[in-house]
Amino acid sequence: MRLPGGGRLLIGLVAVLALLIWPISDLRRRSRAAGLRVSPLAWGAAMGRTLCALLGAGPGVRVHEEDPLRPEPGSGLLVLAAHLGPWEAGAAELARRGLDPTVLAAPWPRLPRTERLVERLRLARGVRSVVRGGAGWRAATRRLREGGTVVVLVDSASPGRRGRRPQPFVDGPIGAPDAVIRWARRQGAEVRVAEWSEGGYRIRAAGAGPVREVADSVVARLRDAVRASPSEWAWVRALACLPLALLLLPGCPGEQVPPLPRDPEHWVARAEGASWSGPLPNRMVGTFSAERAEVRWRAGAPHGRFEAVAVELSGSSGAWLGGFEAERGEGTWPEGPLELTDVRWRLAEPESEGRLETLTWRDDGRWTCGGCPLEELLGTGETR
Repeated sequence: MRLPGGGRLLIGLVAVLALLIWPISDLRRRSRAAGLRVSPLAWGAAMGRTLCALLGAGPGVRVHEEDPLRPEPGSGLLVLAAHLGPWEAGAAELARRGLDPTVLAAPWPRLPRTERLVERLRLARGVRSVVRGGAGWRAATRRLREGGTVVVLVDSASPGRRGRRPQPFVDGPIGAPDAVIRWARRQGAEVRVAEWSEGGYRIRAAGAGPVREVADSVVARLRDAVRASPSEWAWVRALACLPLALLLLPGCPGEQVPPLPRDPEHWVARAEGASWSGPLPNRMVGTFSAERAEVRWRAGAPHGRFEAVAVELSGSSGAWLGGFEAERGEGTWPEGPLELTDVRWRLAEPESEGRLETLTWRDDGRWTCGGCPLEELLGTGETR
């Protein structure tokens, strides 16, 4: 597929879309809970580059071989990696080197047409794709026995499946790749790990020790690589942006939908159950949630409309300061300003409660309500 500007427009669109949905995205909470700083623009651009690689529109990617990829002629090769960097470009580079790669992918049960489209696009780049399951494992086994290459992205392995051993990853456990490594060894295949670093993939041997130790080492190496470049990791569940963008691309076969509008002012992101937790000015800690959220791009910044809003505030010591429940909210959180309407409030000290028509969280980190006592009481949050 030919994309204008070598895919730069698509990369920009996905980057702006990521920035637009960032205030209500679960990725924001997850990255902060993991102690990692993710740039929404950089994350969106990384996803855009991966999508361009899938479409054959983006540049290639460097692959450094610290250990020979083909130690013995005709032997199979298993490459373990994560959804980090432009992984579609990495698979295409293996194909360019004549390694005949097959991606053993997790199924997309609710997006069958998109799944088939991704398979066709990969095949156009010389990359086969099979879905995990009985038929997929049999096809992958044949590939290894024939001397081909199988690629498995291990960070999407759920730790809850029977027989899987959970291992800590970035924002929660994943299933350790014990069974995959054991399976590859039975086929006489070599096992390699592809780590994203400094704009390229470094492929090294996984090791020849006991399976459990090798699996733990693989997870640790990929975990370190993700923590070093968190804005270039798909955060797995957030991969929904790729099939979404793929479905909306003009000219792609499959769903008949209009193309994405190029002007972000026309974009709308809607969510059920939006939430945010984190530090606020005046050394307060806040938790914000809304049953429904709708975010638009206005004057270069995201602007939200929220229904059934709840805000909880704590001081620097962790003591609860107070909370609000509002029918509606409009604005930006936590940067502000955000205006809440039809508000019910409660304070811990002095113990009190009441109602307000409006309450505003300002962009300087203060609450205002037209001179009501809340302004002074909440202004002392840094001393509690």
